[in-house]
Amino acid sequence: MNSTFKSRNGNRESGFTLIELMIAIAIVGILASIAVPAFSNYMGRARVSEAVNYAEGCKTGYLEYYSTNGAFPTTNTQANCPTISTDNVRAVTISARGIIIQLANKGTIPKPLQSQYIYLQPLKAGGSKPTAGDNIVAWQCAVGSSAGNNAAITDTTGYDVVPAICRQAPIY
Repeated sequence: MNSTFKSRNGNRESGFTLIELMIAIAIVGILASIAVPAFSNYMGRARVSEAVNYAEGCKTGYLEYYSTNGAFPTTNTQANCPTISTDNVRAVTISARGIIIQLANKGTIPKPLQSQYIYLQPLKAGGSKPTAGDNIVAWQCAVGSSAGNNAAITDTTGYDVVPAICRQAPIY
């Protein structure tokens, strides 16, 4: 609303009243209070997805080694997987359990997932752990708290920022 009034010298002046400006600032503040947490959650998801995308490239080498040698690769070199380390990813390593991504322990990763692990595990038909000679028909993405066992993460709010296909505990 523009208010028009006469000033002391008789000229007409127009402008916004103080209450109109305060209402506009309050509306902007309310919108910002909604947008900032949503944006923060979005950025957390993007950073965790980046980690999964880096490891996706190692699947081909993993399967190639398995089909050639009849055994699972146990090192990055065997799976032709480069050493990956970024602001969001501490390490990507290859083991007989699959491809293991260790997330960084920095503010860029959401708190419940800092220093946690994302597993890309090969599966045979029926959804279980393959042994030498089995056909690998799928991959499971899972989140865990340790590289050495199949422990689920302790703070389950971490599942909110991982890709939907990774919202489970490791099988093996």
